[in-house]
Amino acid sequence: SGYAIKEPATQECFISGGESKVLTFENTPLSAIIIRKVDSESGQPLEGAWFRIRYLGGTSGTGGTVVGEIKTSQNGTAILTGLAAGTYVCEEISAPDGYVITDATETVYLSGKDQDVITVTFGNDKMGSLLIVKKDAVTGAPISDVEFSISDSDGSVIGNANGKYVTDSAGTIVPSRFLSAGTIRIDGLTPGMTVIAREVRAKDGYILDDTPQSIKIKRNAVMTLEFRNQPKGGVLVKKVDAVTNAPISDVEFLVTDSDGNLIGNSNGKFVTDSAGTFTITDIAPGTTLIIKETRAKAGYILDDTPQTVKVKSNEVVTVEFRNQPKGNLIIVKQDSVTKEPLEGVQFKIVYADGSY
Repeated sequence: SGYAIKEPATQECFISGGESKVLTFENTPLSAIIIRKVDSESGQPLEGAWFRIRYLGGTSGTGGTVVGEIKTSQNGTAILTGLAAGTYVCEEISAPDGYVITDATETVYLSGKDQDVITVTFGNDKMGSLLIVKKDAVTGAPISDVEFSISDSDGSVIGNANGKYVTDSAGTIVPSRFLSAGTIRIDGLTPGMTVIAREVRAKDGYILDDTPQSIKIKRNAVMTLEFRNQPKGGVLVKKVDAVTNAPISDVEFLVTDSDGNLIGNSNGKFVTDSAGTFTITDIAPGTTLIIKETRAKAGYILDDTPQTVKVKSNEVVTVEFRNQPKGNLIIVKQDSVTKEPLEGVQFKIVYADGSY
């Protein structure tokens, strides 16, 4: 019903033993509307889009009677056949996953004659995504547990938590969906919309920066906003090789204030990391810190001369310590005639003051 036989109606074939043969017969729809749904950029067919067809009668206009709702198949098409003569309006009511619904409608006219078939093509844009990254303004390390409010340019909140999003351990925004290790993004955003992100709660030890940032979402793209937090008044201590300027890790320091109070929660002990640094944060501005090296790395000379630094408001002051590498002594014992090396000779090594 709703289709006509398309010639040739009869096909003949010869089948040999052990052979298979496929015959394809085509039918022509009678007075039908064919809807094609494609990706607006690539032209690839899209499955799963729903359309509503309304009949307006013999003239064009608005309103009309719904005569069917159809869904595009795997090849991106949907067909409604057996239609009366007149004007029809086609409108998309549900887009495929990850695509933006098309607002435009298409109006077509069918003459009512046999094999009167009209094809209408709709293109869909892919949704966009937003990645928000939060970093330490000094070290560039990701910052977790920072809360943001996300809205569009009209002030409408985004997401199902009243616009609230919190950075995870990688310093990116959650909730959303994981793409790969350490990366999270907010998906399903309409291309062309402007998203506004504003920090509403900083992590302990950091200064809140509530200056909003905005960005326009593009189709099939991940847009990125990066926010940086200044740590509260503090000190960045750097330890380097006095000859090569290379960073020195595993150097231990003792940090106190001017009254002798130990700083931090490890009895004033701080140890340089692989970058040769450590940061003392969340210190009240105006506090004077005394920093003293207490253990050098193997192969370096301890420099226990303390340095004093005054903490400034909203600023991280950098203090650099330099270590001289220790020297080496090679003693060679030879036969005075043949210059052959002599094994097993014992030496006593002392400093100039006679100490071993």
